[in-house]
Amino acid sequence: MGLMPCGLRRRQLLALALAPALPAPAWSQQHVTRAVQAFLQLEEALLRALREADTAQLDALLGAEFELLVQQQPSTSTPRETWLQRMRQPGATDYQPADMAVRELGAVAIVSFVLRPQGREGRAGRPPIAVVDVWERDGSRWVLTSRHASALAGPRRLLPGEAPGEGLRKQI
Repeated sequence: MGLMPCGLRRRQLLALALAPALPAPAWSQQHVTRAVQAFLQLEEALLRALREADTAQLDALLGAEFELLVQQQPSTSTPRETWLQRMRQPGATDYQPADMAVRELGAVAIVSFVLRPQGREGRAGRPPIAVVDVWERDGSRWVLTSRHASALAGPRRLLPGEAPGEGLRKQI
């Protein structure tokens, strides 16, 4: 009897561990909150707008003061225009959001997820990226104001959108 719950727990953990490997539609249809569905759509819309260079959609989704902060250099940020320019590089948008969690705090939402590499770039060994996005309500819509990112594995490389040494130094 004591082994039964442990066995069930192992199967559940194995199922949870394998869930991120499933394509987005398969995992997104099971036990996903409305908030996760809404922000998954926003994150996918952002990636689509970046891929299509849809300036109007990017202006609607990104705050004017948007910045990228990378864990390995927390005192330096990449401003909006530099990030947009860097996101035009080949492979920068070849990612898919997965494993999302959302915490809404009034007019602010903290959205954490993993960007998993897709396509040829993903097979070349690009690491998944842990992301924490800060979305703020602007009237009836959400606007992305800050992205915090870190590679989950492998040697330190520039992340999509990160500018090497060109960021703004943060002062305390």
